[in-house]
Amino acid sequence: MNWTHWSFQALFLIATAGATLHVARVRDARLRLWTLQLTLLACLLLPMLAPTLPSIVIPFDGVVSAPSGIASRVTLTFSPRYVWLLGATVVLSRLLLAMMRVRSLRKQSQPFEQRGAVEIRTSVEVVSPVTFGFLHPLVLLPETARTVEVEVREPMIAHELEHIRRKDWLMVLAEEIIRAAAWFHPAVWWLLSRIRAAREQLIDAAVAQAAGADRYAESLLTAARWRASLRETQPFPAVAMHGGGSLEQRLQRILYPKESSMTRFHRAAAVTALAFSTFGMVAISTSAFPLFAQQKVNPKIIKKSVPAYPSDAKAAKIQGTVVLAIRVGTDGFVGNIELVSGHPLLAQAAIDSVRTWEFEPGRKNGVAVEVATTIDINFTLN
Repeated sequence: MNWTHWSFQALFLIATAGATLHVARVRDARLRLWTLQLTLLACLLLPMLAPTLPSIVIPFDGVVSAPSGIASRVTLTFSPRYVWLLGATVVLSRLLLAMMRVRSLRKQSQPFEQRGAVEIRTSVEVVSPVTFGFLHPLVLLPETARTVEVEVREPMIAHELEHIRRKDWLMVLAEEIIRAAAWFHPAVWWLLSRIRAAREQLIDAAVAQAAGADRYAESLLTAARWRASLRETQPFPAVAMHGGGSLEQRLQRILYPKESSMTRFHRAAAVTALAFSTFGMVAISTSAFPLFAQQKVNPKIIKKSVPAYPSDAKAAKIQGTVVLAIRVGTDGFVGNIELVSGHPLLAQAAIDSVRTWEFEPGRKNGVAVEVATTIDINFTLN
């Protein structure tokens, strides 16, 4: 698969989704989140959505063994795969270290209360409410949460419990793994940050409706003051209360929810625009940047001659296989010929014969290329 082409496809797809969300004025957090998540899924499925051309290999009528590719000798070459692997390893290592950090925080934190299967604890190591864990979810509050009014603390807890109800921690973990795989792609990083913001905005709306907009806004301001007064050491990965974008925008959505609402007609029009733009961009980008192109077509013999059996070799009853390393040029004619193995009395006859052969040139991605390979010439006495 052509990863450079995938990068362009993903870039166009993400840019189209972001532009359409902006132009269509999609203010509904749920619709934004679904759109962004589906865009991420489409990026991952691009190899399955893209039209493909199978790799074609034309054999040399059984006389060619083990084609050696374009190069005739083994050389140490630079590969972008090593850079990608290095970057992915660094990001994944950071994620694993953070998971160990999360486990350490769970052990070092202090019990606060229990809400069903969810344990709520406090820690001096965090400056904002966070949650993590799937089988044993944990809500971790800053130590200062013990001293604030219940009316301020409860919306914070409700925010994190809503994340747990939605299984958001698993989504965050999956997104971080995707980030590691696509660490080189800034558009993917942008998309993941927008997904995180839309998720928090959706939680904001749910908690504000349940707890009251004014109470939740005060709770959000209190958490912001904690972050401003303390050095932030948020564990990672975790679902944090402060991940929903700028505080001003979040407060505006909470206190003035009608400004973030959409009519049915507006929503239907936005969904239609998003569908058409997304499918259109998938079709355009996959055609312009195919992921699976015709990788290699080996040279095809169009004219060959049978080598004459040397009289000296025939008299001595010498038989066997002569292996020749040859280069087929872009014009289809044989260039350099080297003896790899075989009896000296048979070698020259094989060389003289192969030198007259003609080929349909080998091609890579549709372009004629020089191909180096080996040919076996069998000399057998009846």
